[in-house]
Amino acid sequence: MTDRERTGPDQRVTFLLVAMLAAGLLLIESGEIANLGYGYFAVLLAIPAALGALILNLADPGGHNSLKGCFLTPTLFLCAVAGIAYLLFDEGALCIVMILPLWIPAALAGALVTRHNARRRKGREGDRLLLAGWAAFPFVLFGIEAQSPPQWEYREVVRETSIDADAATVWPLLVSIPAVAPHEGKANLTQDILGVPRPSRAQLVNRDGRMVRLAQWGHDVRFEEIVEEYRPGHAIGWRFSFPDDSVQRHTDRHISPDGPLLKVESGGYELLPLAHGKTRLRLTTRYRMRARLGFYLAWWGEVLLGDVQENVLTIIRDRAERAGMS
Repeated sequence: MTDRERTGPDQRVTFLLVAMLAAGLLLIESGEIANLGYGYFAVLLAIPAALGALILNLADPGGHNSLKGCFLTPTLFLCAVAGIAYLLFDEGALCIVMILPLWIPAALAGALVTRHNARRRKGREGDRLLLAGWAAFPFVLFGIEAQSPPQWEYREVVRETSIDADAATVWPLLVSIPAVAPHEGKANLTQDILGVPRPSRAQLVNRDGRMVRLAQWGHDVRFEEIVEEYRPGHAIGWRFSFPDDSVQRHTDRHISPDGPLLKVESGGYELLPLAHGKTRLRLTTRYRMRARLGFYLAWWGEVLLGDVQENVLTIIRDRAERAGMS
């Protein structure tokens, strides 16, 4: 039977399966399906792999097209899904940039498997079984993952800078830093390209006998740092508190910074004296996450938190050095 003759029931079934999986992916991206449990492999790898396989089955059921077509078809489809999520469902650029490097290779793997099977088979035998297998694959994997939650992984991100000023000049900027202008700091991927708001102020207040740093990014991102270590001229350390969902809304709305999958826990500044009246300022952020793709997500944590830290350190360094010269 020719490929042209396959535009009947099998192709309609394939189209329906693609539509169902793509709709599920859009619902996940839009936040309508918020509780994904621990289905990392299912959502980030299995669904795009199944979509890649089914899309190629629609576009090239006989496996006659070139490898270039095999690569382009699922890639363009997933980019279109991501574009729809961004434009119509208000998905953040941060989430899209993080998932596409996983989605696209997974979709290509599914497409290559389908192409290999199509070129190997001379007839249609087993086509419907393969289609059903691809459609069922994400759901089976999701069920398996739900039975085995991943363990917590502890991570720490550290950045530091050398400041041409003494500790006495730098210290007040660690306690409170008011009215940060948009042009202050350092340009970076996280805040200038991916849209995470830049810091606008931090203020130390006394609340019921405890010191609390009130931090704000942009106009409406707020979080608190409950001070647990306070050594003037040397170090200040805190435990993070997130009184609302503003951080989540402006980063990745699927994952809370204090939820069942991620906990941004503590951080602090440390001042280290250097020669010639200079000071080294170190900023540490500690968090733990529950993820199967820990190596990949930890890399993103290093990049994203590192960008934020380097920006804050640059603001403090520039202000301290200006104060030291005055």
